Amino acid sequence: IKLFEPLGMRATLDASTLDESLIMPISRVLPYKKGNDVTITKLGRTPLKQPDPLRHFGHTAGAMYTDAPSLARLLTLIGSGGVIDDKRLISAEMMTEMTKVQSSTPTRTYGLGLVLLTRPGISEHRLLGHQGFAYGCVDGAFIEESTGRMVIFLNGGASEAREGKLGLVNKDVLTWAFRKEFPEWM
Repeated sequence: IKLFEPLGMRATLDASTLDESLIMPISRVLPYKKGNDVTITKLGRTPLKQPDPLRHFGHTAGAMYTDAPSLARLLTLIGSGGVIDDKRLISAEMMTEMTKVQSSTPTRTYGLGLVLLTRPGISEHRLLGHQGFAYGCVDGAFIEESTGRMVIFLNGGASEAREGKLGLVNKDVLTWAFRKEFPEWM
C-alpha cells in the first residue's frame, strides 16, 4: 500500500482480491498436456490477513501480483533513487541499502529486495531488478542504473526441460535486450 497506491500500480500481495478473469493462466511445458494449466491455488484464493511463511507457497513466490506497466512504474522509482513525480517514496538511506551488496552466490548478487547484476556480457551498466521462475514461468524486471533503460518480461511458456536452469532464459533475454535490441533503436 505504501508503494502500490502512490505509484498508481495495479498490484496486490493478496490474490484473493483479484478478478479471476484478469489472471493469465500459466502453462507448464514439460511436456505440455491439455489441462496442465496452473492457476492460483485454492490457498492463494483465501484472503491473506497477514504474512504466513508456513503457507507462503500458495501465493506467488514473491507474493506480488501485478502487470508490466505497474512494474515499469516501480522500476522507474528504483532507477530514480526512490523519487518519482517529485515525491520521495523510498528514503535515500533505504535506497543505499537496497542497492548495496547484501549477499551473493557464485551466479548472483543481492541487495535488499533486488537482484544486482554486474555482467559486462549483458550490459556495460549495473542492472537493478528481480527475476523469478516457477511452473514454466521465467519473469524479470530490470533497469540499467545509469541509463534508465528497462526490460520487463513475463514469459509463461519456458520449458522446464532445461533441468532447473530457467535462469539461463533470463540471461538470454537480458543479453538480447541490452546488447542487441536497445542498440538497434538508437
